[in-house]
Amino acid sequence: MTKLAALLLATSLAGCLCGGYSGGGDQVFQRNTDVLILCDNGAFVLDQSGVETDGMANSDPSGTEVGTLDDTAQVVFTLTVDHSTNSASAPELPGTWASVSLDMVALDHANLQCSRLTQATWWPK
Repeated sequence: MTKLAALLLATSLAGCLCGGYSGGGDQVFQRNTDVLILCDNGAFVLDQSGVETDGMANSDPSGTEVGTLDDTAQVVFTLTVDHSTNSASAPELPGTWASVSLDMVALDHANLQCSRLTQATWWPK
């Protein structure tokens, strides 16, 4: 089972109120077994070798996604997406990250990872 499938399965077991689908604006990238979700709500979820890092993601004027740890200014990644190859790269996360197209159900499950971050103590209130 791939890491992405395992992440989505674990999320679905955590309790999906499926029917009203969410996450249509989320973007998912995968590098080997690592997964990066850029959330529509301005957060990100990064799972590398089973270690999860969460934080805020914002686009800078050049279109690069800058991910910062929780609500700090500590940069986790500066991700540049190449739409012509459906891939992305970040100096802080070596290697090529492939854009993953998910169906509505899988996006809904991935979005549970995003929406739970709004309950984190560091989430802007």
